[in-house]
Amino acid sequence: MDQDPPGIMFVFYNPESNSQSSKRPTPQPSEAKPKWESTVDRILNGLRSNRQHSAVSFLQSLPVFSAGEPLAIAQQLSEDIQKDTNQETKGFKELVLVTLCVVLHQCNIHTPEQVDEILLRISRTQTTRYLDVLKRGAKVANEVITEWAMQQNDFDDGVLHLLGRATEALYTTRFSIHHWGIIADHKQKSKQRIRSFPLPVASPGPSVPLLIPPVIELITSGNIKSDEVYQCFEYGSTCFADSDAIVRIYSALQTVGITNSHSEVSV
Repeated sequence: MDQDPPGIMFVFYNPESNSQSSKRPTPQPSEAKPKWESTVDRILNGLRSNRQHSAVSFLQSLPVFSAGEPLAIAQQLSEDIQKDTNQETKGFKELVLVTLCVVLHQCNIHTPEQVDEILLRISRTQTTRYLDVLKRGAKVANEVITEWAMQQNDFDDGVLHLLGRATEALYTTRFSIHHWGIIADHKQKSKQRIRSFPLPVASPGPSVPLLIPPVIELITSGNIKSDEVYQCFEYGSTCFADSDAIVRIYSALQTVGITNSHSEVSV
């Protein structure tokens, strides 16, 4: 009787086992981060890149304002923002504009409708509901600047200098007011992550504290005072007694030809 040659084994095809192996689950990609978290990641990556953009260059990006009421100044600034293609300076000007508009509303200087008409010029949608996102974004940005600066241990150069460094650092990240609006609904977690990052050193060049409140006072010819902005955005009482920032920013604005002849300095 014939026998199979030694060492040879026959394997018979089983269609069921083949189908089972083909049904093995494929690895799934990790879940995407929430939008607010990925937005904070972008801020931190921008800070790690250590880009430098001096305070004076931010101030130079402002238009030469005509003397007028704060609402007219806001309108002029909104028109300038629409034409700005530089993401760093555009983001800075957006924060100045939205901060100004929030103050105009909260201090009952102008109606919400008048303020919203200005903000619609820089809005990504033509809905007033989205404008609340921009306003909340301005509040978060100003809070981050304040808290980030105030937690520092080195006050040798003054609180205003630290606030200026925080403002300058955040706007070298090329962030728009829209991005700040995204993280507004999760601001506590967002602020905690940003504050954990070491405050970058000031950029080389003339020391001009890049502060939103004094800039607003100067471009509005003193019609909106710095302390009104400080109060609306809770910068803290330590800012009120020091007028040094206003004088130095005013000097820088004069140097680059920004201020108009009606500008006043609060000292």
